Amino acid sequence: LIPNTAFPHRTFLFEHKRKFSTMLAQIATRIVTGQASSSLFGRPDRLVSRSVAPRGLRRQHALVVRASVEVTPARIATGLAWASIIGYAAVVAPSGSNDLDAKVVTDLIQSPFTGTVNYLFESQFNALGIMPAVYASLLMPGAKDQKPVPTVPFLAASFALGFFALGPYLTVREIRDEPVQRSSLGWVTRNILEAKWNAALLLAFAGYLIYNAGSHFSPELLTGYSELWHTQALVNVSSVDLVVLSLAIYLPMVEDMKRRGWEDKTSLAAAFTAVPVVGPVVYLLLRPSLEE
Repeated sequence: LIPNTAFPHRTFLFEHKRKFSTMLAQIATRIVTGQASSSLFGRPDRLVSRSVAPRGLRRQHALVVRASVEVTPARIATGLAWASIIGYAAVVAPSGSNDLDAKVVTDLIQSPFTGTVNYLFESQFNALGIMPAVYASLLMPGAKDQKPVPTVPFLAASFALGFFALGPYLTVREIRDEPVQRSSLGWVTRNILEAKWNAALLLAFAGYLIYNAGSHFSPELLTGYSELWHTQALVNVSSVDLVVLSLAIYLPMVEDMKRRGWEDKTSLAAAFTAVPVVGPVVYLLLRPSLEE
C-alpha cells in the first residue's frame, strides 16, 4: 500500500494546468474520432497514421472506433464531469504559488502525519491514493481486450492525476458486466485486487486517515484548510478531484455487482457511494468472489 504522497508529480497538473488540459482534450478528441488508436499505448500494429494511410482506410478505422463507443446518458455524464473538472482546474481554481505547492508535497513526503502539513488536507490528499486502488479492483476484472482503449495506462496514471487521467477511459470504455472466471484474470488482478486482504488494508488506511484528521480537528485546523483551499491550486483541485472520483465510482460498482451475480442488490451501490472512500472499500470487502 503506497500513500499518495509517493506521487509528487501530481503538482505538474497544477503548475501547467492549462497546457495539460489542452493536451488531454486533444488526446480524447483523437480517440473518439478515430485519429488515434490503442497503438498510443504500445500496440503499433493498430496504428493508422494520417500521413501514410489511405484516406478510405482512415475513414473506415474512424467509423469502427465511433461504432464501438455507443453514446449513452452515462457516457455523456462521465464525459461532462471530466470536461468540467478540466475547465475548473484551468479557469476557476486559484493559481496560488507553485513554490508553496511544491513545498507542501515535499513536506508530505518527508514528514508525513507530523502536522507539518494541515491534517485535513493531508488525509484528503492520501485518500486520493486509495480511490484509484478501488477503481482498479472494480475495473480490472473486465479489462481484458478493452476497446477502444486499454485499461492499465489510464488506471496507472490515475494514481498521480486522479479523475483527470481516469475520466477519458470511463467515458469511452466498453461496459463489461458479464460473469468472468477468476482463473481468466491476470496474476495481479487474481491475487491482489480480488483478495480480501487488499480491501482490508485499504479500509485500515482509510480508517487511519479519518482518525488522523478527526483526532487533530479544531477550529484553527479548519480555518487553515479553508485558507489553503481558497489560495492554493493543489489543495483546491485535489478536493474537487476526490469528490468527482467518489461520485463517478457508482457506475463501475454497479457493473461489478452484475458481474458477480448481485443484479438484485445494485440499489446498494448508491449507499456505498454515499460514504466517500470508506463506502467503496467496504463494498470490496463484502462483494462475492468470482467463480474459479
